[in-house]
Amino acid sequence: MTYSQHGRMLGGSSAVNYMVYTRGHRSDYDSWESLGCKGWGWSHVEKYFKKLEDYFLEDGMYSCLVV
Repeated sequence: MTYSQHGRMLGGSSAVNYMVYTRGHRSDYDSWESLGCKGWGWSHVEKYFKKLEDYFLEDGMYSCLVV
């Protein structure tokens, strides 16, 4: 049996949606850079995402953000 909170928090289960971490899509970052936001292209920001992420899988892939 797996334990789950089932929305037992302030704001109910919809509050869980705000705790999801995602990098976003690389094309979004590249388009921001093409619109004039220097340094916001994927090739620039990816390294900062990797610095934030502290969990490595056996195959070297980055997996989760440790807060």
